[in-house]
Amino acid sequence: MAIDDSLFSDGSDLTPIEKAILDWQNETIAKIQESLDNTTNGTSGMLRQSFVPSEIKREGNTATFEIIAEDYYKFVDEGVQGVGGENKSKGGVFQNVAPNSPFSYKVGMKPSVKHFELWSRVKGLNPFAVRESVFRKGLTPSHFYSNVMTEEWIDELSKRLETAGAGTVEIIIKESIENGINN
Repeated sequence: MAIDDSLFSDGSDLTPIEKAILDWQNETIAKIQESLDNTTNGTSGMLRQSFVPSEIKREGNTATFEIIAEDYYKFVDEGVQGVGGENKSKGGVFQNVAPNSPFSYKVGMKPSVKHFELWSRVKGLNPFAVRESVFRKGLTPSHFYSNVMTEEWIDELSKRLETAGAGTVEIIIKESIENGINN
């Protein structure tokens, strides 16, 4: 097996496995941001910019990491069920735009208008009207996150970690041979 040159140190303190994780995190964030750009239209950019890789934490033989983002990404991704009700201005009832979402508003518990102020301002809309509409209809799911974080993409991380692990063993063997430590 040939040694993958990308596994060698780039001057940082990262191991090949940590480098593989960081590269995957950065690619994942780029994919999530692109997906968000393609599924939402004209927002403030706060959610997009909130996606950052965490520091990789080492504990013995394990490395842990996460991708950090604003908590509300889940609601934008999976949508929120509205409470419905009678649409007095247009007649009929408000149609729920996220009937399969695990999240829902509750009657009598409207979200704070502050959650809609910036978005409404960007769109030139009244934040109180936006809040009422979202409360009644719900929030349409965008699946910007779940379309990226598929089993196939997570399997890609596993493949990269296998390669990095094999590369680490090869590097150790090569260094041992070069240093005359091979018995």
